[in-house]
Amino acid sequence: MAEDTKNTETTVEKKPERKQISWRKLGQTAYADFPDGRVLEFDYSDLDSDLLKFYGVKQWVSDSVSGEKGYDAKFDGMKANFAEALKEGLEMVGNQIRIKGKSRANATGAAENKRIVDNMRSTAKAVTLNGLLAKKMLAAQGGEAFTDDDQKKLDEFLMAMAQDAVKNSKKK
Repeated sequence: MAEDTKNTETTVEKKPERKQISWRKLGQTAYADFPDGRVLEFDYSDLDSDLLKFYGVKQWVSDSVSGEKGYDAKFDGMKANFAEALKEGLEMVGNQIRIKGKSRANATGAAENKRIVDNMRSTAKAVTLNGLLAKKMLAAQGGEAFTDDDQKKLDEFLMAMAQDAVKNSKKK
C-alpha cells in the first residue's frame, strides 16, 4: 500500500484511571484516545459513506437494545428506537450518539456525580471562598474535616464580600 496519510499517531498526557479506548469526531476525522495517552487519527473522508452509514445504523440500533432480554424485547426496542431517531434526529453527546433530547436508558448519573465530587475535591484544596465552601460541603458528607481555622477564613471571605456588596450598593 502507498504511504498512509489518512492515519496518524500522537501521544498526549497519560490518564491511567480510564480502561477503555474512547472515540471523538471532528469533521470527517475520528480519534481513538487510548488510556495510555496515545491517540490514533483516522481521516475517513475518502471511505464509502453508504457502507459507513449501514455499519453505523447496524451498530447503533444493536447497541440501543443491548440490555434487553429475549428476541421480542430486542425486536420491539430496535423498531421503536429507529422510529424515534428518524422522528427526533440524532446528536453526539460526548462520545455517544443519542436520540436528540434523550438520555441513555441505563444512565444512573454515577459518572456525572463522580465528576462533580472530583471537581469539588479539587476546588476544596484551595484556600478561596469557593474552596472553603466546597470543603465544608464535603466535610458534611464525611469528607476531610472542616476545622475552626477553615471556618475563620471562610467567615473572613464572607465578611469581605458583604462589605464589598454594601460599598457597591452605595455607589449606585
